[in-house]
Amino acid sequence: MRLLVAFVVLAFITPAAAQGQACVLAGTWRLESMRYFRSANDTGIVVPVREPQLKVLTATHFAYLRQLGDSAILDQSGRLQPVVGSRVWGGAGTYVVQGDRYTERFEIAEPRTMVGTSVQARCTVTGDVWLHEFRFPDGQARLLERYRRVAP
Repeated sequence: MRLLVAFVVLAFITPAAAQGQACVLAGTWRLESMRYFRSANDTGIVVPVREPQLKVLTATHFAYLRQLGDSAILDQSGRLQPVVGSRVWGGAGTYVVQGDRYTERFEIAEPRTMVGTSVQARCTVTGDVWLHEFRFPDGQARLLERYRRVAP
């Protein structure tokens, strides 16, 4: 019976927690994939990663940037007008890791309404792969991001 209980307990511990180590994140990471889940029972929808995105973490701060492709803006008459070229989207701030819990606090963000807010996520690092999973405010939907380390 004790063996069964020990197995059940270990089955629910994340790899980082099982090793007694927090996620070690300092370095540069490239976003490889995203999957969006509407509910706990949802198998998820692949969200295409069309533009490159990097996330850089020091011991205390994070910053992420995504290169966006050609876009369009509304002109004064309400018509979409193409904007040739690209722009950069991103955010930055501080972060804290406690076991497999990762919390970001935004100091700079697009959209600006994110400034001053915090986002909590679950963190798992295996080798050079970081899985970053967070829930949306509705408590049901969640997003799983997969990053690969490109520099220490």
